[in-house]
Amino acid sequence: MNIDLLLSENDKCGLVCDEAFEANVVGVVFDAQAHMMALELANHDAIDLNIPIEESFSDILLFQPTIQVGVIADGRIEDARQVPLMYI
Repeated sequence: MNIDLLLSENDKCGLVCDEAFEANVVGVVFDAQAHMMALELANHDAIDLNIPIEESFSDILLFQPTIQVGVIADGRIEDARQVPLMYI
């Protein structure tokens, strides 16, 4: 599974993945000290992401109440949703 963190010109954040998740993503947790993220799934599982988050992205993420999460597989959008972004 490949997943990337994206930032738009107007400081909106999103995660894009190339494979569907085993359950719907219901939230994203951002650990500001460790600069790491995790996905929270509807089946109560969590997926730790190994995306290194730069300081400049961290500052922007701290002011985002939500984040877009999308799945693009075989060139088609399979899923796209806006979920809460929580902080620890």
